[in-house]
Amino acid sequence: MNVSVLPEDVTPPGSFWKNRVDLAGPESLAWQARIAAVITEEEDRLGVRHLVAQNYCNHRYPVRDVDPVVDILNFHYAWPEAATLNAGLGRVVSFDETGFASSSDRVAAKETDAVYRRQAWEFLMAGGGIFSMLDYSFAVGHEDGTFVNRAPGGGSPALRRQLRVLKDFLHGFDIPDLAPRPGLVQTSPGAFTRAIGTKKARGVYVRGDGRTVLGLDLPKGDWREEWIDTKTGAVAKRGVFAHEGGRRELASPPYEQDVVLRLVQEGPGR
Repeated sequence: MNVSVLPEDVTPPGSFWKNRVDLAGPESLAWQARIAAVITEEEDRLGVRHLVAQNYCNHRYPVRDVDPVVDILNFHYAWPEAATLNAGLGRVVSFDETGFASSSDRVAAKETDAVYRRQAWEFLMAGGGIFSMLDYSFAVGHEDGTFVNRAPGGGSPALRRQLRVLKDFLHGFDIPDLAPRPGLVQTSPGAFTRAIGTKKARGVYVRGDGRTVLGLDLPKGDWREEWIDTKTGAVAKRGVFAHEGGRRELASPPYEQDVVLRLVQEGPGR
């Protein structure tokens, strides 16, 4: 049983699923709580422990009354706000399924890759912990993931290589200390941004086109900058600078669709 919610700030009148948030009803929540309890009881008996995930809704919603045994909050077709709205719950927020945002065919494959690449970057850079998608390039006779089709989702060897760039970028940080840094970017004319960081490093995902000059709020120190191509992982521009603290403007290299900036503080902060 699902209950549809039409938030006034995001949903026009109508019932098109892309403009609707579907929440589990009371009976469904009670059943899910019972299943989570069965899993926990059995694992206690066996002396093992796995993470327990629960599906909550699509798009975005501030979840309440999370079952104490649930570790992962699953959203389908999630917006980055699914992560930011639920950041204080102390759970992993998951973009559990995506698709239906672009069709995959030989003509549109490049743009299809871009849609799902952007979704992944924006969600994980907003504080999400998991991104998974409907990869229609795996099919009978194409078990290597090379099938080209018009199914309502993405998937291709090229896209998987691009998602590897995202994985490697995030793994370059001290993960336990990594958190969104919404105050890092003060200005980004012509571009949307998402920022994360640790005590000694920062990352900014930039979605725009052409060139972007970021106005950043950085602590005092010696910094190394690297602008990374989200499609190839190649460093498009690098440099070092000493900073006295406060606002600092950094210009991107030319780019198409998106680019990501990594900043690392060299040595002890001043």
